Amino acid sequence: MDIILEARPEIFNHNIETVRELTPRVRHKATYDRTLNMLAYAKSHRKSSHMMVKSVLWLDWGDPEQVKETIRDLKDAGCDIITIGQYLQANHRKLRVKSFVHPEQFKCFEEYGHAWV
Repeated sequence: MDIILEARPEIFNHNIETVRELTPRVRHKATYDRTLNMLAYAKSHRKSSHMMVKSVLWLDWGDPEQVKETIRDLKDAGCDIITIGQYLQANHRKLRVKSFVHPEQFKCFEEYGHAWV
C-alpha cells in the first residue's frame, strides 16, 4: 500500500462490497475489518491532502440497518466517497440476485450518507 500511496493517487479505492455479517459468504478471502483498516491506513498515510478515499457497497444483501452500519463504518474509516450500487450476478457460480433495490431505497441511503458528512 505504501508504494501505491507514494504515487499520490487522486483516489484510493478498496471495495467493501457487503455488510459485515455477509462478508465471509460474499468475499471469500477478504475480511470486513481488513478492508476498513486498509481504508483507514490509506487516509492516515496519504501523501497528498487532496487524495480521496473511496469504497463500493453493493445493495441486495443485508437489511437497511446493516447497510447503515456499513456506511457509518466506512465514514469512520475515513472514506470520502461511498458508491452504492445494485449487485448483479456475474456468472452462474456467483451469488444470485436476491432482489432489485427500488430507487427510493437508494435515495434513503443517499440521504443517510449525507447526514454523516
